[in-house]
Amino acid sequence: MLNYSRLKKGNQTKQVSFSVQRSNDLSAFSGTVTYNKITLNDGIGFNKYTSHFVAPVTGVYQFSYYHSYDKNHVAHVSLMLNNNRIQDSASKHNDGGNGMCGNSIIQHLNKGDSLWVKLNAHSALNCNNLGYELCFFSGQLLYEK
Repeated sequence: MLNYSRLKKGNQTKQVSFSVQRSNDLSAFSGTVTYNKITLNDGIGFNKYTSHFVAPVTGVYQFSYYHSYDKNHVAHVSLMLNNNRIQDSASKHNDGGNGMCGNSIIQHLNKGDSLWVKLNAHSALNCNNLGYELCFFSGQLLYEK
């Protein structure tokens, strides 16, 4: 997967991409999953204070989100666009160890649209397991529309 997109506009090249991680667990919580480690934020679309991606240009974007959970817990996350759920990822297993759940989407966004990951009620995320950060959210502009 490419970590960047280029968009030609006159003589300018616009890059819009981000990749973020969360380094601590979440449980008994329902709301926006916040990410405290930004590894890439070209185009400054990812807001580090809200953990929302706000589209800087109208176009078609690709997003991925992956999260770890531990045994006997449900991990149910939703991808939200302007307060509307557009996609889900959920998983649970009862037999020891950890698991991963996640999803990917290609989505048209208008300039100013806000997209984020929400942890749903009765869910838990195990984002730091033995020193490995296992909760990610990333996206990139594929092309302007």
